Amino acid sequence: MRALAFASGLRTPEQPLADLGTCLTVRHGAVHLRLVRISKGLSLPAHEHWKRLLRTRPEVALVIGLAPLDVQAAAEEADRYIDRCLHNGDLMVGRVHAERLAEDARAGRGLTT
Repeated sequence: MRALAFASGLRTPEQPLADLGTCLTVRHGAVHLRLVRISKGLSLPAHEHWKRLLRTRPEVALVIGLAPLDVQAAAEEADRYIDRCLHNGDLMVGRVHAERLAEDARAGRGLTT
């Protein structure tokens, strides 16, 4: 994860926030993140609430923890994980933007779905 975070341009929380550009898309119920600088991508299921949020605010923080975390971890453990990573210097952050459909961008709404 450390190599992925550095290669994609993420920075530590103490550094100026990196803007990775428009690399987030929501299609077929999943979020797709394309990290252009390294030609890699990640896809995860997306909750409808989060997709609605992206329609109104298409800029989000990308946060990668460098320490291992069980994929089955409960929300409370994930919160503790973020705190622990921040305290230990194991957190990398950046800003990403969601793609918009051309007609929705002109109308000031919507994101690619």
